Amino acid sequence: MKKSLIKIIKTLIMLIISILIIYLILTLNRFLFWCNRNQILLFNNNISPEYILDNVDINAINSLGANIEDFANTLDESKLNVEAFKGDGNFTFTKDGKTYSFAEYYNSIGFSVWTYLSSEFQAISLLYVDIAILWGIILTVFYIIASNEKINYNTKFVIGYFVIMIFIVQMYGYLKGIFFGFIDSIKYMPAFYIIYTIAFIIIYYINRKKYKEMINGLNNTIKEKNI
Repeated sequence: MKKSLIKIIKTLIMLIISILIIYLILTLNRFLFWCNRNQILLFNNNISPEYILDNVDINAINSLGANIEDFANTLDESKLNVEAFKGDGNFTFTKDGKTYSFAEYYNSIGFSVWTYLSSEFQAISLLYVDIAILWGIILTVFYIIASNEKINYNTKFVIGYFVIMIFIVQMYGYLKGIFFGFIDSIKYMPAFYIIYTIAFIIIYYINRKKYKEMINGLNNTIKEKNI
């Protein structure tokens, strides 16, 4: 019972760690992409006017400003004509039975920037949750197979690598919808193959080494007893 409980705990730890690592890697990569798209200069404490002029895309900045400006102008309009925007949660809200514009409480430009950043960060934070969970489950299943001493190593190799690699597209397709899942799977398959192959090799050889050490230890014990 105690050994079973320890195995369950180890499996849960493996699942949580796998999900977190995959989620953090993908989300960080997406965040860096978002910063680049929005011309946000990271890891630079000395940004001079010359550096900005040479490295910042003017079209990206102008497009960002135009979007925020349009939202801010619409906020100002909602403040002047609240009834026309009644029911639109982007610009108005209801309190104590009366409708108000957000522009009555907040600076229009400040609220527009806050709304943009909030929506973008929320989208980034939720984008890879399902993928991370799926990959975490797959890696955990492989861990269970690889650490099972009752399964032959050749069988482990076939089940743990080829079977999962073949069916990953179909599994992801069913979770996300056949069409969109297939498209997304193709897009992320190269990264998945690389990550999974590396993880497979590492875990496989670690367990194989432990298995050999255990067998050698048993053989030595048997020889000593025979002596």
